[in-house]
Formats: sequence, structure tokens, C-alpha cells
Amino acid sequence: MKIRKIIFLAIVFSLVIGLSQARELKNNFYFTVQPDSSKCITIRLPADVNVYEEDRVQINMSTDAQANLKFIDVLTSPYNHVTVPLCFETQNNKNGDYFNYTITLSSQKGGRETVSGGFCVFSNSSKIAVGRPSANICDFIIKDEKLFDVSFQYGDRIPMKKNSPGKIPVRLYSQNKLDLELTIKSDVNIEPKAHTVRLEPRKWTAFDFETPALKAGNYPLTLTAEVVVNGTYCDSEKIPFCKKEISSTLMVDNLGLQGWYLYATPLSHSAYDTKSIPYSVVIENYGDTREFGLEIKLSKGLSSDFEKTKVSVESQEKKEFIVNISPQVASPENFEIEFIAKADVEKSVKSYLSFKDTEANIKAYWTDIRDKVATELRPVIDLKIREFLTSYKEKGMNVEEYQALLDLLEQAKGQVFIGDIGKKLVNKTNARPEIKSLKGIDPLIVVSSVVSVIIVISLVFYLKIKKSENKGEEY
Repeated sequence: MKIRKIIFLAIVFSLVIGLSQARELKNNFYFTVQPDSSKCITIRLPADVNVYEEDRVQINMSTDAQANLKFIDVLTSPYNHVTVPLCFETQNNKNGDYFNYTITLSSQKGGRETVSGGFCVFSNSSKIAVGRPSANICDFIIKDEKLFDVSFQYGDRIPMKKNSPGKIPVRLYSQNKLDLELTIKSDVNIEPKAHTVRLEPRKWTAFDFETPALKAGNYPLTLTAEVVVNGTYCDSEKIPFCKKEISSTLMVDNLGLQGWYLYATPLSHSAYDTKSIPYSVVIENYGDTREFGLEIKLSKGLSSDFEKTKVSVESQEKKEFIVNISPQVASPENFEIEFIAKADVEKSVKSYLSFKDTEANIKAYWTDIRDKVATELRPVIDLKIREFLTSYKEKGMNVEEYQALLDLLEQAKGQVFIGDIGKKLVNKTNARPEIKSLKGIDPLIVVSSVVSVIIVISLVFYLKIKKSENKGEEY
């Protein structure tokens, strides 16, 4: 037992060559882990706590999951790099189990930072979701369509100089034209409190929140982005990916922005066709003028015309690269993309791409409930699904059409047929709450929903009458 402990500590406190790896620990990061397996997140000190001098660091992890450690206290410095693997195991868990975790990083010179995330035990392919689930993590991850992407430009830690007003840059992207309402919450007086952004298809945009001059310290904040359709909030209870919540921490000190930064947009994206996706990759330099190398790593099934390149970036300058990436597959799949920049150190940013997730989810859901739906209704719903998927493959996600299809599937799932078609019990126990509205409920949506139900009911009774007439003709 002692030998195992010594070996483990040797791994945990191993030296690394330099501050050359990207930070793996991310806030609002959710993933799947297969049963009887494990997943490790590596923390590299002192870089991952934003300290570049000798310091004592404490790591506390709170979770109900099986984990290799819950607490560690270590002295680290630029000359004594320490790697700490945080590992989650699923040996005693079954498919569908899920766990949250909260990791607190504390140091005497770097302050305190809290990172939250979670994982779902899932036997199929690995999936990633960025945001914060309101309920079941598994649903949030597995059924996540990346309708839009929102991220803090500087990630989980936003540098800011003390006693000076600052900015909080947010980057946004969508494959569709849509409106997003951004709402920010913090103990700091950030302006504006809310702002609506119009996104154009396949074009990233940015918005800056502003902060007053602050004393040195760490200030947590939360940003909520919510889709607005025709002046009304999208029903995030029914379509969870209509709403995304992310967190970060304002790191206020004597220096503010320093060194250099690498960021990319989108970090989370869903593709519905094989057209190339334009990624914005930016190197922002606050150090001395230097030459940077930029390259990408792609999962199998992706291609790009981007070639490894070098560029000189002056102090106080930023340079953007547009990297076009195309899926080369036909079936639903998930991919990881890594953008890597090298100068005095190496930094990287990972982006996650899902291909035709919505198509796969709808087909799987319909397969699960189809045999329980009345025979007469199945062709009607088959047609509606084909129509939606045809539109989805050509134009991408239309929130109103998707919500209408979900309503129809929920109605079909809620109907229990006993004997003939005339004896049915409608399950109303799963009624959804009303959609929060900015301008009131759009009457066209109500009318269209009623008309859809009338058409389905009329068709059912028409088929029944037709069947009775055919029997009469046989006699």
C-alpha cells in the first residue's frame, strides 16, 4: 500500500518541461464518461492558478462521484512545476447516472477561484456540452444542439487592472439568424445589466460589458444568454439549448492584461451539412513583439485548407485568422478541434463540433415511442419528421419549427389508445409551464398549434370513417 502511495505521489508531483499545455480545467464544462471507465482532468501548477512565482496552492473538490482525491496542498513555483490529475471513475455506476463537481483553487498570491462542472455516465460516443444544466445533466449533454455559442473572450479568468475601469469582452456565434438577450449578474456594478444582440448566420460578433474601477481581488460573475423569437423567449424548459449560462471570474490585480492570449470562436458548434465552418482564431499580444506559430489538430472526419503558419504580432496588437473546417462524414458524429499557438510558451484552445445531432436525436426519440402510437397517426408524424429534417438539412435549426415538432411528438406520446381509436385517454400530467414573454404570447403561434391539432384529429376520424365505408362495401 505504501509503495502504491509513493508511486501515486510521484506522478502527482512530477515536474513538467514548461508552461506548454492548455488549461484542461474549465468552468461550465460537462462531458460523458463510459461505464466502467475513467476520465482525468490535469491541473498544472502554478500556471493554472495564474501565478508565476513561488506560492502554496490548495485544491478542494466536492463531488459525489468516485474520485482519486478530494484535497491537496502543495508548494509550487516556475522552477517547481506540479501536475495534479483529478480523475473520476464509473466502475460502480450504470448508464444514465450523473454527477456534479465543484473544484476550488486557492493560493496566497493568486486568490481564490471556483470551477463547476459535471459528467454523465453514457455508453455511446463521447459528447460535450458547455453551459449550465437546469436539471438532468445527461439530457443537457446528450440532447444538446449548439444553436448558438457564447463565451468570455478570456475564458474562466478575466484579467483587469485595479483602480481602472475595465471591459468584459463576450464573443457570440450562430449558424442561424437570431436575437440573443444577454444578462449579467455580479456583486460588481457591471453595465449594462442586459443587452440584446442580433446574430447573423455564420458570423461571429462581440459585445463588451463595462466595469467600474475595482480594488484588487477576485469577483465571480455569471452571464445568461437566451434566444428571443418574435419578441418571446424560446421555451428553454422544452428546448434546453435555447438558453445558456456561463461563469467566469474577474481577476483584478496590479497588472491586468499581460503576456499574450489565444482565443477562438465558436468553441461549441453543431453542423447540419458538410459546408465549411469559418472559425475565428485570434492571437492578442501584450508582451514584447514576437513571432508566433499557429497550427490546428483535427479529429478524424474533419478537413481544413489551413496550413501551419508563422506571424509576427507587435505589442498591444491582435491578429485574427479565419480557419475553414469541413465535416467529411455522413452520419451523426462528435469532433474535437484544437488550435495551437507557440511563442515563448505554447497555448491551445479546444472547440467541440457535433454533426447532425438533432437529426439523430429526433429519429431516436421517434423510434422509442412509435410502436406506442396509434397506427393511424404514425404516417402523419413520419411525414412531419421528414419535412422538418429536410428543412433542417437545407437551412439549419428553425426554433419555431422544432418546437412545433416537439409539441406534436409530446401529444403523440401522451395518448394512450384502448380498443378502437375513439377511446383515448390524453395524459395531461406533463403539461409545460407557460413561456416567459417579453411582448406577450404571439397569437399566430397559438392559432397554428390549434390548427395542427385539428388537422391531426380530423385525419384520424377521416381514416376511421373510410375504414367503415370499405367494410360496408365488402358486404
